[in-house]
Amino acid sequence: MLSFFLSLSPLLICILIIFYFKKSAFFSALIGIIYSFLLIISYSKFNINQEIITNAFAISIIITLTVAFVIIPGLYFNEILNKQGILKNLVLSINNFPLDNEKKSLILILGILPALESFTGFGISLLLGIPIFFKLFSPMQAFQLSMLSLNTIPWGTLGISTIIGSKLTGYSTHDLGKMSSLVSFLIFPLIGIIILYVIGKFELIKRKWFLGIGQGLLFAALLFSFNFIGLTEIAGILTGIVTSLIMLILFYLSEKNKTDFIFKIKGMSKLIFPYILLLIVIIIFRIPFLYNYFENIIKFQYQNISFNPFISPGFSLFISSLILYFINPISIDNKMIFVKTKIAISSLFMFILLARIMYESNMVSEISKTLQNWDAGIFKIITLPLFGMISGFITGSNVGGNVLIMNVQQKIGESLGNGLLFSAVQNSSAGHIIFTSLPIIILIMTIANSSFNNKNEIIIKEKDLLYFGLKIALFIYCSILITTILLYYFI
Repeated sequence: MLSFFLSLSPLLICILIIFYFKKSAFFSALIGIIYSFLLIISYSKFNINQEIITNAFAISIIITLTVAFVIIPGLYFNEILNKQGILKNLVLSINNFPLDNEKKSLILILGILPALESFTGFGISLLLGIPIFFKLFSPMQAFQLSMLSLNTIPWGTLGISTIIGSKLTGYSTHDLGKMSSLVSFLIFPLIGIIILYVIGKFELIKRKWFLGIGQGLLFAALLFSFNFIGLTEIAGILTGIVTSLIMLILFYLSEKNKTDFIFKIKGMSKLIFPYILLLIVIIIFRIPFLYNYFENIIKFQYQNISFNPFISPGFSLFISSLILYFINPISIDNKMIFVKTKIAISSLFMFILLARIMYESNMVSEISKTLQNWDAGIFKIITLPLFGMISGFITGSNVGGNVLIMNVQQKIGESLGNGLLFSAVQNSSAGHIIFTSLPIIILIMTIANSSFNNKNEIIIKEKDLLYFGLKIALFIYCSILITTILLYYFI
């Protein structure tokens, strides 16, 4: 057990530094790295050599490049929309739309934004969600709602984490996606209730609980249905679109002034041209012969980790930004974007490096061994969702979390008689914790501070969002645990 707790200690040290000492994400990761090296040197079960250091740095650089190539074009995309007045008009249009703010938020977080994220991935949906939330709500509420919008990660980027999980385990994408949607089922009505709480606390929940739970259950049921019929890769897209349409129709039928409702929708559709343009560019670059051509132009690869800039969503963001700029040229504050980018990318790199050091030095392996050696079945069932969440939190990636311990979860699941269930538990638990991982928090703060109210960067810190996220993560863990127990013992 000593190895187990020592292996987790770098992560605990980082959280302690952020919460107790109130230091930045960059500083906490730096201390975590220094502590990890001292721990590796002093404890025989952890390894350190030139190859391990090289692997950790090389892979961290490639992963950071992958994220940076989305962040930088994303900030330019946002800056162009901001300077052209598109964001202001879009947010004003949404603000004047004849729906309560809670209804707008539910449609966004349990509809439109998951559909966009499921198509693009890499937090692209934040470029649309963050400006809207910051105009509708207080800064803290806007940050919290932006975090909650990343709620379908196992189906993000055309279900890539579920696809990778199926390759790691040998189960079909269909089976793993279907089981993952069952494991995640209770999370979506939970998110619906949390959205209401963020907006209006318990008073709003008392009055509108049926909206949060109802739309969450609709989302969960549709997600399961699309996975059940084998549309796993596009299940997130279809679920988000169909949920949004159903809710808009229901709200339309309940409206007295139906003409105004339709008029506002038509007016808003003109303002989302930049996002439609972005989707069109992404679709074009996914045409097989174009995709294959650009895939072979240039690739940065080390071991099994690679980065290809021309098939990244960042390249589509870059092309879309150029088109929008040439349609309506404006002045861009390159210095501001550089400062924001430098802070975000340096912090991301440090956390990715910490995760890779923990992996390369056998810390993750020691955690896995301890889990496999536990005898009590019910104790394993209770702890496996937790360690799935830890894997996603450490890496800041559903795919990364799956690569770290998917096979361990599968083996433990097989020892309990249901490898598929616990592979799905890993897939879901690693994905649903991403919203509160430090890389995502840094990304959200970077986009928000580059778009609106730079003072928020001073008032609201990473620790504030991390504290909120970890509280929500506790409820998500309980939701996953309940469905896991039900699926294991009764289905």
